[in-house]
Amino acid sequence: MKTLKFNILALLTIAANVTFAAAQSSSLDTTYIKSPDEVILSQHDDTLSIQVKGQEGASGFRYERTVVLENNTESIVKQAKNSEGARALSWAIFESSLKKSTLRIEFSADMDWGFLFPLNQPSEMGNCKWKSCECNLNFSSLEYLPANPRWRFACNFGVNYRHIEMGGKSRFLADGDGAVSITDYPEGAKPRCSMLDILSTTTSLNAYYQYSKVGTLSLGVIDDGVRSNHLSIARNIYKDAAGKKVVDTQSVESLRPYHYTFRLGIDAHCGKEDIGLYVKYSPWSIFKSGKGPDFTPLSVGVHVKF
Repeated sequence: MKTLKFNILALLTIAANVTFAAAQSSSLDTTYIKSPDEVILSQHDDTLSIQVKGQEGASGFRYERTVVLENNTESIVKQAKNSEGARALSWAIFESSLKKSTLRIEFSADMDWGFLFPLNQPSEMGNCKWKSCECNLNFSSLEYLPANPRWRFACNFGVNYRHIEMGGKSRFLADGDGAVSITDYPEGAKPRCSMLDILSTTTSLNAYYQYSKVGTLSLGVIDDGVRSNHLSIARNIYKDAAGKKVVDTQSVESLRPYHYTFRLGIDAHCGKEDIGLYVKYSPWSIFKSGKGPDFTPLSVGVHVKF
């Protein structure tokens, strides 16, 4: 009986919402697409996923609609449409009867921004709270969509920027080998701030679960180690004994080339964007052993996907 309901629901949905004519619509609730290359119906428990790929004259077109049947009531969980020149390039990785899973490459703007808290920091670093921050930008991903439309798995690629700032009478100082120590300012100096600016490329593995119509949970691990020694600096700004402003910059070459961070996020779908909160933590120091201050980074902030 349930299978019959899904079949009827699928036919009605395709007839009413995915009937193809030119790139136009007759109402806000009806979508017309002409000559699709492929139509995939995936059923998992009480969830029906409809994917329509390809349109005459626009091979990059993709329409997706996910429907949940609860107590004989249709409830739309997810709906997305990409027109010609769409940001997502997708293709099925299985043929014939196994066309329930999809592998695709997506190009999109996906950003984390938040405050960074150095945990277990040396006492010489003083108070770094609310002065340090980080920004992570993902610009592409390799995604796997299983038969269950509530799940999504992705390998994301991007860049990460960390700004670690401390006040007080101590400063970050890099020696000739790029190792960082915490020392006092020159005698008579009036310190303004001392900071580490760290830029790295990132690769992350993430699992996403859509637990409601608009809500998604995510869990992942990120490699944000620094591969290039030219992307990170220690910078000190102060006035010397004569009152002259000094900006002292040194290259930092003692960061871990492989550094792993765990991420937990929760997002809500708002219009065309996903907006949410995240927390990231690594139990390992960002510096090589004995080559810098020994602390572990914790960050909390907001996530936006455009």
